[in-house]
Amino acid sequence: MKKRLFLILISICISHLGFSQQTIQGTVTDETGLPLPGVTIMIEGTVQGVITNLDGVYNIEAGADQVLVFSMIGMETRRIPIEGRTTIDVVLQTSTAMLEEVVVVGYGSARSKDLTAPIRTVSSEEISRQTTANPAQALQGKVAGVHVTNTGEPGSQPQIRIRGVSTALAAGTGPLYVVDGVIVDNISFLNNNDIESITVLKDASAGAIYGVQAANGVLLITTKKGVK
Repeated sequence: MKKRLFLILISICISHLGFSQQTIQGTVTDETGLPLPGVTIMIEGTVQGVITNLDGVYNIEAGADQVLVFSMIGMETRRIPIEGRTTIDVVLQTSTAMLEEVVVVGYGSARSKDLTAPIRTVSSEEISRQTTANPAQALQGKVAGVHVTNTGEPGSQPQIRIRGVSTALAAGTGPLYVVDGVIVDNISFLNNNDIESITVLKDASAGAIYGVQAANGVLLITTKKGVK
């Protein structure tokens, strides 16, 4: 009888250890080492998950033998076993499935895989999925390295930062806006339903044709009217 009780207690302890939760934390970055905000971290086989903050940092409660799945639009999904660790830093690679898309660059177009500069295009389908008052807000969480914040002031335009803030003071702190080939001060006048695509040129080399104005990146917006 005592032996049977002992075995029951042992099985209960093992079961408890198997389902015990621990706090897992870490930072998610891209291949260049920059933090990725808005990355989804899910516990495999469950609906439990979190997203990374603006610094790419996350915290999640999970079992020591469970698996974390890291995913983000435009990036390769990674599946990482916890294996008892409490700190897991992850690097996500740009998805190769998007390398064939054609993007607008300056006064022409090119295939993404033929370009060395970081470029990402958001289609009208992706933009229309979000109900936002400004097309800038529709970019939130859709492009790695692009941070969109709202000041909260009436009539103000959300602030966009592409890969941080450049030191080129002549270019200000925000990106250059180009709508159907015309440089504009802001894009608050645009209706999300009128946009065909938004191409994000993430650094000065990608938008070199625009000079110092492109030091903080470029948002190339093509409207449906412009396409026609």
